[in-house]
Amino acid sequence: MITERYSGLVTRLVSGGHGLIHHEQGTVLINDALPGEEVVFSIRERSKGVCWADIQEISKAHPQRIEPPCPLAGTCGGCAWQHIPLDLQRDLKAKIFEDSFSHQLHQALPLPLKIHPSPGEAYRIRARMKPDKAGRLGFVRRRSHEIIPINHCLLFCPPINQFLQQWNADPPRLGTLLQADLLYSPSEKRLGLHLDHIPSPEELKFLNRQFPEVLIGYSGQEAILTIRLSTGSTPYQASPAAFFQVNHFLWPFMLDAVKRHLPKHFSALDLYSGVGFLIPPLMVGQHMPMAAENHPLSVRLAKQTFPQLTILRSDTNHLQIPAHVNLIVCDPPRSGLSEKTRALITESSVQTLLYISCNQATLLRDIKNLLQSGWQLNAMEAFDLFPHTPHLELFAKLTRPLPE
Repeated sequence: MITERYSGLVTRLVSGGHGLIHHEQGTVLINDALPGEEVVFSIRERSKGVCWADIQEISKAHPQRIEPPCPLAGTCGGCAWQHIPLDLQRDLKAKIFEDSFSHQLHQALPLPLKIHPSPGEAYRIRARMKPDKAGRLGFVRRRSHEIIPINHCLLFCPPINQFLQQWNADPPRLGTLLQADLLYSPSEKRLGLHLDHIPSPEELKFLNRQFPEVLIGYSGQEAILTIRLSTGSTPYQASPAAFFQVNHFLWPFMLDAVKRHLPKHFSALDLYSGVGFLIPPLMVGQHMPMAAENHPLSVRLAKQTFPQLTILRSDTNHLQIPAHVNLIVCDPPRSGLSEKTRALITESSVQTLLYISCNQATLLRDIKNLLQSGWQLNAMEAFDLFPHTPHLELFAKLTRPLPE
């Protein structure tokens, strides 16, 4: 089969990290590109007026393009930006966000966007792996369902890589395993493994013999680790079966952002609180902070870390915000705040909203809605939680005066 080839100029990168080409074939979005590059491409798919394309040849490369440090770049489904130096990655992420802000809110971003940087290697203390047919753990190949075994990932902290190398050298035969979650505690210096099925006694005995230093858990018997960000800091209870912020280099910067933007006098509610990562800065309020989370294990762990607090297992759509609460901190999933949750916040006595987001599209949607409801955008920051990807974690502070 002969694939037709076209030539084009990459004008800029857009949300998702794709290169944009204006072409007679239509709007072309292409992977692995940089602005200003002239490329030869083939169209892989056409959908809703957009052509999704692959680079076949780079006629004129960006002067800062580099050789990807990982041999699986372009094959593995992650790390789409390994061909871009870290400093340039952050510049491009800021430009993509500024363009998206202008497009969705019909105004320029009123505040400079500071991005807190991260080292590009060994930053991940969490990993979600899939087994191949031989039981080796790995990642999904780009645009396929095939699993590529991974013995070493430049993003993982060394203990995770050591575990993967040992596992894949002689993979355990776990017939029903579909997913394995890993979490490393730098303070405890211990790795936890969560299996997505309940192992048989024989399987568990084998795993404990093969990996005596690994804490192995499964549904109903989850592995629990303690994570301290620094000496003397809060000892979080965490598990590979529950969410915890993945980039250990940026933990203190995320907590500091919350701390710096707290009102002088406040009583806080932490929505989508997870295991309570954002709670420590809120402990100095006029009242003890409250928290709400719908994931049962996360609620249990948060209650173990903060036994003195009221931590509700609740869907935010059905939460009653107490009248004394004037500050909400939230870190919602990629779907952002639901329409009902936004309405609950707007109808409450809350005057300050500190919003951490993993999805700029839903964050901008929510900011637009809140601005229309009388809120003001006071500050924005970003965290480069996932170097070598187009992802940017965002922090926004919104405030509003309440009628007297």
